[in-house]
Amino acid sequence: MNNAARVRRSALWWGIVITVLGALSNGLYFLYLPGQGAFPWINLVVPIAGLVIVITGVWRESPRVGQKAPTFTLVDSDGETVSLAQLLSGTGQRSDPPKAVLLIFYRGYW
Repeated sequence: MNNAARVRRSALWWGIVITVLGALSNGLYFLYLPGQGAFPWINLVVPIAGLVIVITGVWRESPRVGQKAPTFTLVDSDGETVSLAQLLSGTGQRSDPPKAVLLIFYRGYW
């Protein structure tokens, strides 16, 4: 994994951590610390900031229109391994290569 992808994914993890810490900050009410008037604002701002960071990270990681999918190999329903490159090259029963591949994940096994 290159450094740019690692930095983009770190935004997701930091956003999740900040959101969880914001939710856990509700426990500060039970410590009876001085300055408890600021706690409602902390409990409001921190989770919102975490969610904004998570949404930004998801937006950066989402695929773009026209972006090529990374190469992968999966097992089909007959137990044969099929790669994306093999599907797009047109090898097999058809001579003309397809323009696109639709990938569907089924829940369950049969």
